Order: sequence, then structure tokens, then C-alpha cells
Amino acid sequence: MSSLVREYPSCGICLGEYRCDELTREPQIIDSCKHSFCQTCIQQFVERRWKNCPSCSTRLTKWRLNEEMLPILGAIQILALEMPARMISRPFLPAREVNYAMTEAYEYFQQLIVQKAPRWEAINRLEDGFTLYESQQYKESIPHFEAALLTHRYLTPTERAWAKYSLGSALYSTRQYNEAISILDDVKNNPSLAQDRNAMVCLYLATALHKMDQNGRAVELLESLNIDNLTVPLDRVLARYRLGISLEKVGRFEEALPILQA
Repeated sequence: MSSLVREYPSCGICLGEYRCDELTREPQIIDSCKHSFCQTCIQQFVERRWKNCPSCSTRLTKWRLNEEMLPILGAIQILALEMPARMISRPFLPAREVNYAMTEAYEYFQQLIVQKAPRWEAINRLEDGFTLYESQQYKESIPHFEAALLTHRYLTPTERAWAKYSLGSALYSTRQYNEAISILDDVKNNPSLAQDRNAMVCLYLATALHKMDQNGRAVELLESLNIDNLTVPLDRVLARYRLGISLEKVGRFEEALPILQA
């Protein structure tokens, strides 16, 4: 067992130590190349839409919690607390006792893995949803996002926000406008999402409201939206067009005309 741990494992990006008792420091492994990074760094992959592993440039596929590493981390953390006291009382601690302590700690943390299974299930459903969503299989992605959100207590605030955003936009893309409005209303202006993503939430929501003839709310949303936060030029054009159409629908023709003519 001790041969498996030559140094404390750390993230290949931020170089921070992995931890099995801190959600953001848990090791995630990329299936395609088997490189590992911490939860915080892998989350940035999602947010920045990176496509390649930063260690080897292999194209990213799926990633998952590195389950095999958790007992090792747990064993190291236990030994980090216990061994100094043992070394003080017995300066020439036999190697067999070190190995026994490591094995004992390893078995203990293997038992803890079973307790973490619900989070892994939630993360797997979320990742499957993202994979389908990225390949524009919106209808197929919806059950995965819904399943992940049913176990929302096992997700971080950022993971929950991304799941709701993706579910809402998938519902919108499949013309389930009432359901999309309910989800997107709940996630708009979420501090866990970046400005451009919150802007997209407002655009999807306003368009769904327009489709359901709730033009008053659509106008209110679009007028409060900083259109420059939309990073894609076509989205900015669409936002202005939706604002003009919605203004026209609520009878504000003089305001709608210059927007639609621009």
C-alpha cells in the first residue's frame, strides 16, 4: 500500500493538494487520458468550455470522481495526524507498523466511499446530461438534468445552477415553454453563473415568455438586460429583435419601431 503513495497527490493545474473531506478539492479523473484535477479546476473546464486536457491536450470526453484515490487520500490524512505522535513516542517506528496503519486507514475510507455513492450518481447524471446537451440531443438530456436535480443536496451551488440553466434551455429548445419558464425563473441572476450565462438565461426566459404571450414580463426582462453581456453577436441581435417585437405586442409602437428598424 505504501508504495502507491510516493508524495501527496495534487491537482495538475492549481497544484493544490487533493482532499477527500472537501468537496472542491476532490480528485476528478478524465476518462480519455486518465489525468486528474481537482473539482474546482474541472468545474472551470465546464464554465470556459475547454475542449482539451491541459496536461496532454487529449480531447476531453467525460470525467468522474477518482474513486480509487479517495481511500489513499484518507489514509494519508489520518497518518498526517497520527504519525507525528507515534514518531515522538517511538523514534524508530518499524516499517511494518507504518504499513499496518496505512492499510487500516485505507479500509476505513473504503467504507466511507459507499456513503458518497449518492453524490457520484448525481454527478454522473449531470455529466451525461451535459454530453447529450453539447451534441444538441436536448430532449434526451432533459431526464438526466431532472434526475440530477432530484438529488440537488449532493451538488454544489454552481453545479445546481448549471443543471437548472441547461435544463431550462433544453426545455426551451424542445418548445416546452411553460416548463422552461418555471426553471429559468428560478435560476436567473444566479451568483454562481457568469455574467454572459445569466444574460443567456434572461434571453431564453424572455423568448419563452414571448412565445406564451406574456409580453409584459418579456419587455421587463429585456429592458433590464445588459445586451453587451451576450458574447455572441447573433444573440445580441436576437435580444434586440425580441425586445422590439414584445414592445409592439404591448402597444409601445413608437419605442418598438426604431429597435426593429436598426
